[in-house]
Amino acid sequence: MARADHFGEKLTLVLKALSISRGRLAAEVGVDKSVVGRWASGTVMPSSLNLERLTHYIAGRAPGFTLLDWDRELAALAALLGVAAPAAAESSSAAVSNFLPEAMLAEGRANISARGGDFAGIWRTTRPQAGMKDQLIHDHILQWVAPDGLLRHIYCVAGQIRYEGWAIPIHDQLYTITSDAASGTFIFTILHGVPRRRAMVMEGIALNCMRGRDSLITATPCLFERVADVTGDMAADEARFTDAIAGPVIAPEGSISAEVRARMFPDIGPVAAANGGHRMLAVALSNSLASVAPLGSSFWTQRPAE
Repeated sequence: MARADHFGEKLTLVLKALSISRGRLAAEVGVDKSVVGRWASGTVMPSSLNLERLTHYIAGRAPGFTLLDWDRELAALAALLGVAAPAAAESSSAAVSNFLPEAMLAEGRANISARGGDFAGIWRTTRPQAGMKDQLIHDHILQWVAPDGLLRHIYCVAGQIRYEGWAIPIHDQLYTITSDAASGTFIFTILHGVPRRRAMVMEGIALNCMRGRDSLITATPCLFERVADVTGDMAADEARFTDAIAGPVIAPEGSISAEVRARMFPDIGPVAAANGGHRMLAVALSNSLASVAPLGSSFWTQRPAE
């Protein structure tokens, strides 16, 4: 449908031309402000009902505006509203092309084409958090193969801070690069995946910077567990993602197995290395928890001892 093409840019143009804030539009349509933000970013299209409400509200400010006007090209829509057409925005594909080395991006695209669906889904993370002592944190991730052929990645921290970017499968690892537009901070992760099969669990290391007086840079173990598949209906997938985000941020007491807890709080350094452990934070492929089966399933009780 033509209205899905560059919808975010069209909505942004309309809001600017009519001096409507995202907060005001959200209140009038009856959705959260973050939902309008996702419409404007092009991450998700409004449902049919919300598109009708949105159009009805805009028609009150621009008489004669109809659903068919969303099908106009951006320049034609600007002319209808009596404003200048915006300069062409850089596509997400071009943005990631400018950010990553071409060889890495080429291999990533080939892998996404072959098996991007193996990594698509809604994921729950388990990780330590600086300042939280022995407690573990759950975040949630929405990952899907976008129309431009890239594996898009939304990382929601503590149910509130939304990082957006890409996931790039290289060999049997998954590299993710996301940023928070409000603070300018990044999260980078490298995860062991599952060769040639659909991953249910991935394990790796995350690197980020906590904004504050000390701007603390942390590298922590992290575990990704698939909690739902994506359907291709972005509105439905976003709704399920929103439900997942509403879950507990701090892992309930007793909910994390001793094996996973040991992975999240590894003993590292010279003393640990002298006793057969690691001198630095490391996740080995040979004993990774990455799996085609969810944690706690019969796969784990039946697998041979390592």
